[in-house]
Amino acid sequence: MLRLLTSVTSALALLAVLVGAAPSQELEARQAPDNIVYVTNAQAFCMIMPRNAHTNIGDSEHPGGMKTYCSPGGKYDNSQGTLPANFWSNVEFKTGTMTGCIRPETLDRLNSNDGGGQYDSSGGAGGQGNPAGSKCLGYNHYVELVEPDVKRACIKCCDVFADCPLDKGLFGQQQNATAGGSLFGQQQAPTTNLFGSTTQAPPLMSQPTQTTGAFGSTGTFGGSLASQPGNVPFTKSTKFNDLPEQVRKTLESIDAHIQGRVQISKELQQRKLGEEPTKGQVAIRDLHKELVDITNTIRNDAHLTQDLKDKVEQSVQDTIVTTRIVEGWRNPQSGSSYLKDHASFPLEFFTRITEQMGQRLAWYKTTIEQIERKLSSSSSQGQTPQGIVTTLQTQHATFLALASKTAALDAEVQRIKTIYTQLWRSKTGSVRDPFTAGGGDAGIELGMSSLNLSVR
Repeated sequence: MLRLLTSVTSALALLAVLVGAAPSQELEARQAPDNIVYVTNAQAFCMIMPRNAHTNIGDSEHPGGMKTYCSPGGKYDNSQGTLPANFWSNVEFKTGTMTGCIRPETLDRLNSNDGGGQYDSSGGAGGQGNPAGSKCLGYNHYVELVEPDVKRACIKCCDVFADCPLDKGLFGQQQNATAGGSLFGQQQAPTTNLFGSTTQAPPLMSQPTQTTGAFGSTGTFGGSLASQPGNVPFTKSTKFNDLPEQVRKTLESIDAHIQGRVQISKELQQRKLGEEPTKGQVAIRDLHKELVDITNTIRNDAHLTQDLKDKVEQSVQDTIVTTRIVEGWRNPQSGSSYLKDHASFPLEFFTRITEQMGQRLAWYKTTIEQIERKLSSSSSQGQTPQGIVTTLQTQHATFLALASKTAALDAEVQRIKTIYTQLWRSKTGSVRDPFTAGGGDAGIELGMSSLNLSVR
C-alpha cells in the first residue's frame, strides 16, 4: 500500500509540473514539442530558433533547420532547447505577446551580425508555416520576429489571422510590396501593426520637395530631398544594415531617445512619488510639534528667569535696608534717622518670609496628597478573593477540556492499534501481539519486517 501511495504521489507531482509548464499542451496533444511556441508570461514561453549553432535566421528556414527553444521555466520536453535566463535584456509582456530587446550573444544558435528574419504559422510554402506545421499553443496563428543585429525580438500569438499579419515589421511597417502604397512611396494607407492597432504613417520619402527636417536641417534625415526620384538611397526592401550610415544613425538616435524616455517612465513609476507629499506632511507635523515644545520651554524659562530677577532685586533691597539699620545701631548720632525710617522693616521681612514658607509648605502638602492618591490607586488594583476564585475555576475548566481531548486521542490510538494487530495477524498467521516483546527474546521487532504491504 505504501508503494502504491508513493507511485500515485509521484505521478500527481509530474502531472502538476507538466500542467504548470505548458498550460495548453493538452489542447495540442498531436503537436511536436520541438515545433511549437507559446507565451504564458515573461518567465514561461517558447520561441522558434535555428536548430544549428551560429546560423542566420534566413539560412535556417528549411525543413529540419528550426527548433523550439524555451525559457528555463517554460521548457517541458527534452526535445526542446533552453534559452539563457538573461536572453531578454528588456521585455514587455501582454496577453499572448512579448516584445523587447535581446542579448543574441548569449545564445549560440544566433549570429550577432545577422539582419534577422521571421518565423510564423501561416507563411512558408503553401501557407503551412515557417517552420511547416508549427503552432502557438492555445491560439490559431502566431508570428515571431528576431533581429540579432539590432538586438530586438517579438512574438505574438492570436486567434484571428488579421491580428498576426505576415507583411508587417517589428513596429508595424510594411515588409513586402502591396498595392496600397509602400513605406517609401507617395501613398501610405492605414496599416495594422503587430499589436493590432491601426496607424497612418506618413511616407518617409515623398515627392522630391525642399522641406525642413525634424533635426533642424533640410530633409527628413538632415539631408536634401530635392533630388531626382532615381537617386533615392534606398528602397522599400532595403534592410537596416544596408541603409546609408547617416540614415542608420538618425534612426538609432530616435530609437535611443524613445528607449530613454521609456526607462525614465519606469523609474518614475518605481519611485512611488505619491508617498513623498505624505512623508513631507508627517515631517512638517513633527517639526511643528517640536516647535511648540520648544516655545513652551522658552516661555517657562522666561517665567523662571523673571521670578529669579524679582527675588534678586528684593534681596538687594533687603540687604540695603539691613545695612542701614546696622549702621544706625553702630552710630546712634548719625544713623538715628535710619532707625526711625525702617523701624517696621524687621516685622515686614519676617512676615514675608513666613508667607513664603507657608506657600512652600502648602505645595509640599499638595504633592504628598497626590502621591498618596497614586499609591492608594495602585494598591486597589490588586487581586481580590473573588478574582482568585474566578481564575481557579477557569483553570479547572481548561484542565478538564484538555483531559477530554487526551482521552479521545487515546481511544483513537487504541482503535488504530487494534486494526493493525488484526492486519498483522492475517498476513503473518501468528496470534502473537505485535506490540508486545514477549517470549523474552532480545531485540525482537514489532513484526514490520515480515509484513508485506504490497497491493495486488
